[in-house]
Amino acid sequence: MRWHYTVGGALKSIYTDGFIYPEQFVPTGVRPIVWFTSSPVWEETANKQLCDARLTIRTITQLENHADEIRPLTRDETAAVCGGLFRFGVGHDFPLHPFNRILRLSKEQPRTGRLLLETALAMGSNPTRDWWGTFHPVPREHWKALEHFTPEGWQSFTDVEKIMRGELGAAP
Repeated sequence: MRWHYTVGGALKSIYTDGFIYPEQFVPTGVRPIVWFTSSPVWEETANKQLCDARLTIRTITQLENHADEIRPLTRDETAAVCGGLFRFGVGHDFPLHPFNRILRLSKEQPRTGRLLLETALAMGSNPTRDWWGTFHPVPREHWKALEHFTPEGWQSFTDVEKIMRGELGAAP
């Protein structure tokens, strides 16, 4: 299984649309990516960032231009602020590109790619081994699992009504 890690606040829009969409906020000329990992452990780079000056939440990939304004949230803080930790699974047969290829094809600046790799390695991730991506929205029919992180670990999550009522926190 390859996992797309996200937060509870994002589930309603994902479920309503029926797609996991690529990252929305990327520099002009860069192709947005839907990131996945083969690691079964919560991806620490999926933690959100608190931007003190604007009181907004940002992802790790949006750090470069605002590093002095941002405080990284821990996994527990991300869960508390954003409605819990979730992951969507797709099978190994779903067409994804490995990290180095997807980054090259994305037309991301080499400096930003190096920053992403260095940050991920420092946080305990191994992008060259575990990270995968696609430029295309991932439709519901390819989702093989939806899981929620609990004190007992990852558990299957099926409470779609709770998702649709928006009871899992604010979208980041």
